[in-house]
Amino acid sequence: MKESIDTSESKPRLVWHPLVHRRFSEELHYFLISTTMYSSTFKDQLRRILSDIGATGFCMYEIFGNYDILLRVWLTNASRPKFVQYAEDSQDIAGIEEFMVQGFNVLWHESGNTVNAPSEDDLRNLSPDVVQKAQLGQLPRSKINSLLSRNLLLSRNIAFSKEEYKFFVLMSYPAGVPVRDFEITEYLRQFIGRQEAFEKISAYWGIGFTRYLIKAVSRNFYDISRFVLALISEFRLMKIQTNTIVVADKEPHESDNITFPRSIAAGERLTVESLVPELYDQTDINLLEQDLLESKILECKDAFTNDDDGILHDTFRLIISKNAEELATRLQMYLSGFERFLRDSFTSYTVALCRDASSSEAVSPDKVMRNAYKSRGVSESKKASLGEWIELYRCVLTATVSDESNWVAEHNRILKTATTWRNRFAHADYGDIVCNWNELIDFISEFIPVKKQIVALMA
Repeated sequence: MKESIDTSESKPRLVWHPLVHRRFSEELHYFLISTTMYSSTFKDQLRRILSDIGATGFCMYEIFGNYDILLRVWLTNASRPKFVQYAEDSQDIAGIEEFMVQGFNVLWHESGNTVNAPSEDDLRNLSPDVVQKAQLGQLPRSKINSLLSRNLLLSRNIAFSKEEYKFFVLMSYPAGVPVRDFEITEYLRQFIGRQEAFEKISAYWGIGFTRYLIKAVSRNFYDISRFVLALISEFRLMKIQTNTIVVADKEPHESDNITFPRSIAAGERLTVESLVPELYDQTDINLLEQDLLESKILECKDAFTNDDDGILHDTFRLIISKNAEELATRLQMYLSGFERFLRDSFTSYTVALCRDASSSEAVSPDKVMRNAYKSRGVSESKKASLGEWIELYRCVLTATVSDESNWVAEHNRILKTATTWRNRFAHADYGDIVCNWNELIDFISEFIPVKKQIVALMA
């Protein structure tokens, strides 16, 4: 990020607080990358592909060891699969491992104290226009200071001398160790606070090639070993396993910019307008929200063709109008309708399965249904839940057809997700479904063709 007032090398670099990235639907990922034959041009190649997929916030480190590059990058739900696909198809990449960050301690200040998170109101009110101007170096000093005072922007000194070495420690523990993550993160915070000889320490936890990732700078190369030994000693009772990565390049390419979606083409806009015309009638959403929704609508256009219930259109419409209450009601009715369909079709479908069973021995539908109710612990007179109906269907399918024809097993993951959403709505656990709509839209667009296939099977 550039600052318009003073861009001299002695000035600290300004970066967005991680929660600002999340405010704009970006998540932090680390990738360990090994190449088939490393060359100085590989980083330029990697930089180009990141630009092509719309990822402008990344740091790229050349490292010692079995891997050549450690990439730190902010990706959206749309840009991550594009990058993974590039890595899988590239002949220049021999191996790649991912770490998706789920939490972090921002410990960039010399004091070692965790930086307070910006308030929810400040995050919500931060406009795309301000962010873009800050990244282009077009904000006056007063506006920059305001962002800094509210911890939306953070100041980080990245000047390196010959006596400074950046390193990462990968930390995990065996699966059988009875430990809770919130305890480890608190111990990590205390441990890091005591490491006065080390600077610019940050800690991340997530899933992937490690469980915890610690980043730090040492003024003495051999103190890196001292840091790791102290860490192992501190967590010896948890039997932690560590792996240390030392950065080889002195001045890695670094940018913490937030990526803004490109405007869609005129033809694509016509497609969006035909699917969700309300997007362009609403004046309460900003341009960033409109860009994100346009991209998501285009991503889901195949699901619209199978959407006989109009649920996808209604969901987008209510997200656009920011009507969380009506959205929750509409989704609850939709999933309740699927639940009633399974209940009403259970007997006739079981009879049909038993009639078509390949076994030469007659199969009794009543017996199959009684066994299903008994095995799932469901009373025949009880009003079963969506999850229970799915399991009852699994039982009768298992008893009558081959595994290859078992649509419950085939669509197990998405049916479980539907059950989770149904339970949440049944218990009024809506959360902020209007602001956090990405996961919801992904589920609905994937569930629509599955539901249509199930209904057709029972016709």
